[in-house]
Amino acid sequence: MHAPTVYLNGEFLPREDAKLGADERGVHFADGVYEVVRYFSGKAFTMNEHLDRLRRSLDGIDLPYDAPEIAAVSDELVRRNGLTDARVYWQVTRGVAPRDHVIADDLQPTVYLSAEEARPLAADEPLPTITAITTLDDRWHNCWIKSLMLLPNTLAKTRAAKAGAGEALFVRDGRITEGASTNCFAVFDGELYTHPADRFILEGITRNVVIALADELDIAVHEQAFTAADLPGADEIFVTGTGTLLASITAADGKLVANGRAGAVTQRLWAAFVALINNTC
Repeated sequence: MHAPTVYLNGEFLPREDAKLGADERGVHFADGVYEVVRYFSGKAFTMNEHLDRLRRSLDGIDLPYDAPEIAAVSDELVRRNGLTDARVYWQVTRGVAPRDHVIADDLQPTVYLSAEEARPLAADEPLPTITAITTLDDRWHNCWIKSLMLLPNTLAKTRAAKAGAGEALFVRDGRITEGASTNCFAVFDGELYTHPADRFILEGITRNVVIALADELDIAVHEQAFTAADLPGADEIFVTGTGTLLASITAADGKLVANGRAGAVTQRLWAAFVALINNTC
């Protein structure tokens, strides 16, 4: 089997040959941003939305790179690795420079892309179900930037895994903001609630797709935060993300959500989401 092919600074090369500089600012300062794009049947899903968010993140950290080639490189990387269903990771850092807190002018960004195989999505794919824990949201105040600074997220996700759960839901000032790698929704009285897309969450691409699908299905959506104390009274809870797609949370902090099964609203949204993927890709 051939080594996976990656892209680094203008070159396609075997992953084992891709090397970052010792003074890479992405390593020293998490000085960079990233995206992950999902491919179904060889076609990228919501490519333009991911490109737009990448540019917003780049602007958010004042990193001057307009990402002209990333979409084409991403497609080519899927092709070169012989993949049809895949996740492609994009990373742009400020580049290599002597370690200094002050950002030098005219640095050359480091651009890295890698692809990995993903499981195909069947037309009758069952809705995934997971459990969750809640945890303190101790991240910075610019969560809308898809920054490489993911230590709080990885610690939270690890706490969840050690507790036998699939996700950690962040709590800030009593409010559920989002998951460690997802956006979070709850259903109360048949209506959908999710934290507004402000600085305290990442405005998820899949989140926005689900909101649009809910509108098409005449499901009322409120971009309004709910609290950790509200969770026991929720009819349904689910999370969304590029990697997760959509998953129903059947228990939170060891307590069942409703009857511990995926609810009707979540099931309708999942069916519409799978249909959209199959019709688009």
